[in-house]
Amino acid sequence: MIKIKKSTWLTAVRVLLACLIAANLLMIFSFSLQDSKASSDSSLAVTKVVANATVEGYPQMSYEEKSNVYAGIEGTIRKCAHMAEFGSLGALILLLLLTWKDRIVTKYGIALAAVFATAGLDELTQKFVEGRSSQFKDVLIDFSGALISCTVLLGITLLIHRHSAKKHAKGEE
Repeated sequence: MIKIKKSTWLTAVRVLLACLIAANLLMIFSFSLQDSKASSDSSLAVTKVVANATVEGYPQMSYEEKSNVYAGIEGTIRKCAHMAEFGSLGALILLLLLTWKDRIVTKYGIALAAVFATAGLDELTQKFVEGRSSQFKDVLIDFSGALISCTVLLGITLLIHRHSAKKHAKGEE
């Protein structure tokens, strides 16, 4: 069996997480830089896939019926996509921060602050793209995805620490 030093393993994990964060940011800002038509086309493509998978009888619907389905679910799908993008970003940032020793709750706050700043920058970027707008409520929607994912991750981390402390107190390892 090959033994890997803990510091080497930890460095590899940190590099992997940093690369995933960079890829997530690249994805977020590449979507932000799309003009309104490209953004709508991307959204419509995803909406069609979701409608096909979830709406009974969708393939047989008329064009008008399908348009009504799109109109009814597209906004929700867009918001959920934003929450997922920023939720994954928040989780990745928090996971990276958790690889260092420090107060867990402090890391939680730093991760959320970083996502809030990124969401604000994302909206500001859209303000300068043809046909796009910038709204503070979108920052809050993006942030809510990170708040959910980071809170779940914080809860799991605290449970693991509590379990480890109990094992350590009993002399188990």
